[in-house]
Amino acid sequence: MSSSVSAGILPIEVLLETSFGSIAIELYPDKAPASVARFLSLVEDGSFAQYGTFYRSVRKNENDKGIPSIDVLQGGVRECPRPLTGIRHEPTSETGLRHVDGAVSLARGAVGTATGGAFFICIGDQECLDAGGSRHEDKQGFAVFGKVVQGMQIVRTIHQMKTSGVSADPRLAGQMVDPPVRFVSLTLWK
Repeated sequence: MSSSVSAGILPIEVLLETSFGSIAIELYPDKAPASVARFLSLVEDGSFAQYGTFYRSVRKNENDKGIPSIDVLQGGVRECPRPLTGIRHEPTSETGLRHVDGAVSLARGAVGTATGGAFFICIGDQECLDAGGSRHEDKQGFAVFGKVVQGMQIVRTIHQMKTSGVSADPRLAGQMVDPPVRFVSLTLWK
């Protein structure tokens, strides 16, 4: 575990096992409590282990349709049997965290909410995803709540996998990992 401590709360580490190898993620409950709580609820109830995949790879200058282009690998629970309500969005302007290489961040819904069932990992620094950044029209950015501390080579390998043009959402056409990479397990670590 990291030695960084803020307000007496230690980071939490989880280990995500895939068929490509292990990815260790450090979570920051002291900075992003709502985001970490939602993520951990899906770890603890088995949703990630049962339904989780890496399913979307967004790559600069290849399949990204946004401006500016980004490099991220998205995963999470797409077909959850229970509905997930939105949670309070914790922007980087509030948490002090940034979308740097390996940052783990929640996908977003409407202004002021995050989905919690989907997250992404930054491949390289992605400042345009921070609060005030130009990637999202409302300038609220996305909610960083953790960072990959081991296994970025696995993340980069999955990020470069073949993607399909097939998607029900035209914005995602060409970005869907084909086939998706299943989560074998996601457990608390250390």
